[in-house]
This record gives sequence, structure tokens and C-alpha cells, in this order.
Amino acid sequence: MPDYFLDIQDMDSLPFKLKGWSYDDLQDELNNIYNDAEPIPSEPESVFSESEDEDGQILLDQTTPALNFTDSDTDPEDNVPLSILATNLLPVPPVNSNDWSKLVEPVPPSNFTSESGIKPVVREMVDPTPYKLFKLFFNDGLLDHIVFQTNLYAQQSFSKQKLTEISEIKTFLGINLLMGIKRLPSYRDYWSTSPDINDAYISGLMPVKRFSWLLSNFHLNNNVLMPKKGEAHYDKLYKVRPLLIALAENFERCMAPSRELVIDESMIKFKGRSSLKQYMPKKPIKRGYKVWILANKTEYSRKTIRCQSY
Repeated sequence: MPDYFLDIQDMDSLPFKLKGWSYDDLQDELNNIYNDAEPIPSEPESVFSESEDEDGQILLDQTTPALNFTDSDTDPEDNVPLSILATNLLPVPPVNSNDWSKLVEPVPPSNFTSESGIKPVVREMVDPTPYKLFKLFFNDGLLDHIVFQTNLYAQQSFSKQKLTEISEIKTFLGINLLMGIKRLPSYRDYWSTSPDINDAYISGLMPVKRFSWLLSNFHLNNNVLMPKKGEAHYDKLYKVRPLLIALAENFERCMAPSRELVIDESMIKFKGRSSLKQYMPKKPIKRGYKVWILANKTEYSRKTIRCQSY
């Protein structure tokens, strides 16, 4: 028995307490533990005897995989840090150059290779005149639409006047353009009998009663099909929407934009009564319709994006 088992003289010095045990009882217990200890064999012994059933041995061989570990077996990833190994195992998402990133890097502008400027439909026009240029925007298709919608509204209103036609609509539009150049307090003044304000050219194109009838019945869309407020597809610009769409398409046919474009607001002067009219005291045109346009550097408005309304 080793000597360190016999050095215990004081029961109070033990890290544990054995209730009711004397010093002799403890020595006897320690001697029994030492005598009962068996030496550990140096080589492992088989846990199966030769008398084992052969079927059981075959089943054990089939269910237990053979693992061969040798000193020469090494994994090339053993020395790789776990953080790098985990990163390599994660799926790499595809890189999209259009995604936002936290890295602030200057992006050089791409080369502008598109054709810009006046398109061949205008540039190659034979003997161009103001009237031919005007017809590029107010073409026959748009004029036919105006004639149809104007006559439709006149019939819906049970008008007994003669229906209009393209030639008369052209004259009506021309008179309105001339009135914008030579302004008078009232459109009836152009047909006045007073020689001071009478316009012989305008009054000779159309009677004042016919002009007044066209002014009252001029239409661009069918009022019967107009969605009401609160319904789907409600549009405050429903009555002039066909004109805006047609002009935007014709603008694009006549000119290709340059690289320098800007979305800007513009005011269309109007002092009448309309729910679309706005008052902006800091603008050169204080009252009128506010619209957003896609403008070119040459002041050519390629498209009216939106008419602001509240």
C-alpha cells in the first residue's frame, strides 16, 4: 500500500466528511480499494469470442464501416481558418452592376452614341413652309379625330347647326392662332362693325356665329364615356388627353433628344375658371396650368410628362 494513504492522521483535514467513520474505518476502506484494483492490459482484447455466431459476425462486418486512419492521410483544408472555409461554402450571389452598394466610386458616363437633333422627316422636307411644319404636329389623323368628336358632341347636344369638316377645323385653328398674335378684349371684337378694332382678314374667313358655334362644340373626347370622380381610370385631363398623347407622339417623330435632358416644370398661362388652375406668386406666370415636361437643351419640349392637378 502506498505511503500517501497512511499520512491521513486528522479527519478534519480531508476535503470531505464521512459521518460516523473512524480513522481505522477509513484505512480499511482505502486498503480494500487498493487491493481490488486490477491492472489495465497493455493490448486490447477482443470483445467477441470465437464461439460467437457466424451470422452475427457477418452482420457486424456489414454494418460497421471500415475506417483507416494513417499518419499520411491529410486534408488540404485542415490548415484553412474556419471563417474562410465557411465563406467558401456559402453560395456566391450573382453580381449585378445596377445594384446599390456602400462603396462610393465615381462612375464615368457612358458614351452617347444615339442620333440627336432634327429628324429626316423635317430635315429632308421639300420646300418647307410654316403650314407644312404645323401639319407635322396637327396631322390629318389628329384633325379627323377632332372633327369626329366635335360632330359627336353636337349630335349629343341635339344641335341643329351644320356639322363641321376638316377644312373648317383648320380655319378655326388658324383663327385662334391669329387671335393670340393680335389680342382684343373679346373674340367678337374681330367681327366688330367699328373700323378701329375690326379685323378684316379674320372676319372674312368665317362668320362670327359659326366661330361661336365651333367654340362651344369643339371637343376631343366622348363625354359619355368619361369616368366619374372616384371611379377607376378617372382623369381630370380626360377631355384633352387625346390631344396631349398625339402631340407627344408627333414631337418624338420630329426630333431626337440630345444627351442633356431635364425634367422641369412649366406654367401654361390661364386666368379662367378651372379646378386645374394654380397660383404661384414667385413664378413669371403666376396663374395657370402647371405641367412637368421633358425638355431638351435647345428648349424643345419633347414630351409633356404630367399636368399637375389638385
